[in-house]
Amino acid sequence: MTESQPQLAEHLLGLASDYSRLSDELAEVLTAKPMKWIELRAVASSDTQAERAWSATEDGVKEVVLRLKVKALEKVMSAIKTRLRVLEGEANNLY
Repeated sequence: MTESQPQLAEHLLGLASDYSRLSDELAEVLTAKPMKWIELRAVASSDTQAERAWSATEDGVKEVVLRLKVKALEKVMSAIKTRLRVLEGEANNLY
């Protein structure tokens, strides 16, 4: 990353906004999951089968995708925070 500290901080704010939006979407999916899962479990012979049936639904796929996107954002945000700490240390002649 060759961005300056202010640019990195702005980028981090944008990612935090994306993280919040995706988390809200995930919360909506997870709110609907219990009722749908009960319906699926009623016709399934096991919890595993019901969970697989859930994963095959549109909301189930959306849940997986959102979880992966949120996790990816966490990693990028962590990397930016690390870079900011290094830049701060360099500015204070600690390295």
